[in-house]
Amino acid sequence: MLELFRPLRYLWLPFLLIIGYYYSAPLIHQLESPWNQLLPWLPSLLSLLILLLAWRFHSHRAAIAAALLMLVQQWQLSSFASVAEWQHGLLALIPANLALLAFSKERSLLSLSAAFTTMIILLQAGAFWWLYHYQLPILQHWLQWQPESIDLLPFQLPYPFTVMLVQLLAGLAVFFNWLKDQQLFNSYLLFTLIASSYLICTPLSGAEQALIISLALLMWLLLLFSHSHDLAYLDDLTGLPGRRALNQRLQNLGRRHCIAMTDIDHFKRFNDTYGHDVGDQVLKLVASKLSRVRMGTAYRYGGEEFCIVFAGKRVEQALPALEELRTSIEAAQMRLRSDQRPDDNQKGKKMRGNNSPQADSVSVTISIGVAERQPRLDTLKEADKALYEAKATGRNCVVSA
Repeated sequence: MLELFRPLRYLWLPFLLIIGYYYSAPLIHQLESPWNQLLPWLPSLLSLLILLLAWRFHSHRAAIAAALLMLVQQWQLSSFASVAEWQHGLLALIPANLALLAFSKERSLLSLSAAFTTMIILLQAGAFWWLYHYQLPILQHWLQWQPESIDLLPFQLPYPFTVMLVQLLAGLAVFFNWLKDQQLFNSYLLFTLIASSYLICTPLSGAEQALIISLALLMWLLLLFSHSHDLAYLDDLTGLPGRRALNQRLQNLGRRHCIAMTDIDHFKRFNDTYGHDVGDQVLKLVASKLSRVRMGTAYRYGGEEFCIVFAGKRVEQALPALEELRTSIEAAQMRLRSDQRPDDNQKGKKMRGNNSPQADSVSVTISIGVAERQPRLDTLKEADKALYEAKATGRNCVVSA
């Protein structure tokens, strides 16, 4: 049952922002000085912060999403805000560029990829401006084109068919990308597409426009702060919390706890035999099992070593969970890539079950040492001693200190 709601776990902040706007919009006209003077400048201040953090944390997509929101605000403040062609153009181009971001990889703000994406957006804006001023009949023809069968519809479209088609395709692209890869970025991109379209379609006061854009920019700012936290505390390869997160956790453990140290058996020999790429896949496999250990929180300690913290538990309570972990990793099989299997993942998937060459399977085991907190003893060191004892007694076992 919980799996049905898992795709929604990254949408709680957009939902909160929508609720925040619903309740705060009627109050913004009652703001007194200096707050009523600050609100129009708030989107610019937030955009500047996003730009600085995006440069610091190499996140060009958040910066471009913020720039597209600011483009909507600048259009609303310009003399083109009441021009239908500009409204229809933005209704098509903003979602299309957000969809482009959905399928682009994260790069540094100063990278060629970021420069190329920025250039595409600027060329679109420049081409639209030129068409509007010098080739308006052609622009109107493109925007107003629609198939003859559209007259068969029992209702009239609120916007030109071309605009709504681009909106629909871009919205579906962002939505299905979110379903495929439920991450904060994709969730916030979906919300940004909805918010920007609402801003372009709905006549609002300047204060209301600034409030919506500020809330959307605040969302991207929080995303960058979350990204900086992940860089500091999460292991890039396995996705588990890293050594820094472990050290912070150890400082806040209560009197009752136990710690387990785990090590992949003969990992160096495994790396020498199959290569570091396969070794990285094994680390990810083991980490995925560790992340689901009952009652405990797993951390990557370094190399092929991992640490599991059981807060508020005794060794007797942790041992069954550790034994389940050991047996699940022992039973797990990882298929090696066949020499004839293409590097492209999509082509490789098509070969599965279609008389493709059989690939070898590999498996690994782990040794585990666990220790309970004792006065005047370092629990982590005691768990490490128990781990060495497990390795000395034949590996693939659990030993308690």
